[in-house]
Amino acid sequence: GVVVVVGFLATACVRDPDPAAGPDVAPGQLVITELRGPQEGADDSGQFIEIYNGAGQALDLYGLELHTIRLDGSSRARILIRDSLPVDHGGYVTLGPGATFAQPAYVDYAMANDLSTNLYSSGAVFLYAFDEEIDRVVYSGLPTTGSRALGELPPTAEGNDDEGAWC
Repeated sequence: GVVVVVGFLATACVRDPDPAAGPDVAPGQLVITELRGPQEGADDSGQFIEIYNGAGQALDLYGLELHTIRLDGSSRARILIRDSLPVDHGGYVTLGPGATFAQPAYVDYAMANDLSTNLYSSGAVFLYAFDEEIDRVVYSGLPTTGSRALGELPPTAEGNDDEGAWC
């Protein structure tokens, strides 16, 4: 009886990955390539953050942290990839707010446990692996129709620092 109860309790909790978990990547090998915030009008396709894998090998992003910060510093959120999230070399993954069952088909990971609000219209997104900054993008004025996308191919972390490379 006790083993069953303990087993049930252990599976009923959502836990953070072990601090030693996460993708083995160096700065610049994962690149934030697209941000889509709240939309006006009838567009209900959803918000997302897109990440490109330029690490030279397939990765599992389990344990990756994203930090979103409002540009004025008044609000922030920490997003933690708590499940396996594979991405091929040269591939992309998208993360969307909300529950898994409510995501559009193009969203690969639901951030419901960590992001209970819209993406900030002006802010910054940081990627961390093992407490090391892998990439960041600072932006002002997410469009309310469409998305903010990095126009550079292949995407690079240096490229997403250039305001002129975004469209």
